[in-house]
Amino acid sequence: MENHLYDGLIRYIIKKTRLDKGLQQRDLADLHISDGTISNVERGKVVVRDDTFNYLLNKLGLDGGKLNELVKKEKEFIEHLKFRLDCIESMLNNGYLELANEELKLIHLDEFHPLAPFLMYLKGRYIYKKKE
Repeated sequence: MENHLYDGLIRYIIKKTRLDKGLQQRDLADLHISDGTISNVERGKVVVRDDTFNYLLNKLGLDGGKLNELVKKEKEFIEHLKFRLDCIESMLNNGYLELANEELKLIHLDEFHPLAPFLMYLKGRYIYKKKE
């Protein structure tokens, strides 16, 4: 499998899978992979060898097919969510502050989700516009 460490979506899925299983990085560490390497994979800080990357996937119960399936599903979710967040931004730009705020309250993301920064930005925009 091609090494996709620079793909934030794959890093997100790896971390989410680990957390969904109730595992900490040190729970996956062993003689073949350290918790530091797992951290680096999740943060995309270094490129690891394909065999190390695949070893981590196997420890998480993911193979190439399952990972690709999760990536496809998450991409579809992100496309839908991005459209929704763009609509909320438009509401904020056009003065529909309370409607935008109600929509923002309905969206809950992991802090490490690829769209979490955009969501936080929109919440900040609401607060800023509300004070004007």
